[in-house]
Amino acid sequence: MFQGPDAAPQGPSSGRAARADERVPRRRVVGSCFGRGRGDVLGAGLGNTDKGAVIVDIQEHGLFDLWNRAHDLPPLRPGLIITEVNGSTGYWDILGELQRPGLLSIRVSAEPPWNAGPNWFQEITEMGKTLQETTWGGNRPFMVRLEQDGAGDQFSSLSTVRAGDCGVDQCAICMDDVAPDESLVQLPCRHAFHALCAARWLTQPGGHSRGKRQRCPLCCQKVVPSPGGGCDVARECPRGGA
Repeated sequence: MFQGPDAAPQGPSSGRAARADERVPRRRVVGSCFGRGRGDVLGAGLGNTDKGAVIVDIQEHGLFDLWNRAHDLPPLRPGLIITEVNGSTGYWDILGELQRPGLLSIRVSAEPPWNAGPNWFQEITEMGKTLQETTWGGNRPFMVRLEQDGAGDQFSSLSTVRAGDCGVDQCAICMDDVAPDESLVQLPCRHAFHALCAARWLTQPGGHSRGKRQRCPLCCQKVVPSPGGGCDVARECPRGGA
């Protein structure tokens, strides 16, 4: 189980962020081990930051929610950032560790990213509420930070789908077979992949994506944030068009 966020006293807050963040501790939290069995659900929407995986929302009856209920400590909450799991750091390695059953040793930070706005915790909380309101049937969207031309980065949700429902039996990125009941993420172009495979492909530039950042690896359509917190296919002029 976790050791909860430090409740060390803070100095007075100032500016617009004071009311939203006045109870948020600024010190790093060191978590002890807790167990995750096969089939257990973490119950947290996570998004990528330069510091690790930010908690976007926490769902009822998931492991994070159960820990909050069982401990009389400042709760895990949207805006806190998971900076290390089982000694692994970096967003992608953290997600990989969180998906494995067994013991999880987690470190959490209450310090926002360097480029966060003054209302970081309030903004992430509101994003989580929107995510919950737009989720149906228990399928949790997968959060990823995408670039919007001229508007910086924005958290966007990739919808999940059952592999058998979309006719996918192999992830076209890693080439691994996919079971019919496996949960995949589906891009707005309707192509579906493993969640981590798709997220890494969309967000990491380099040789693995042949320089096509934020483009579907099958149809090469560009994936961009949509106003409602989801994502959409960019409307691009055809080559040679006006």
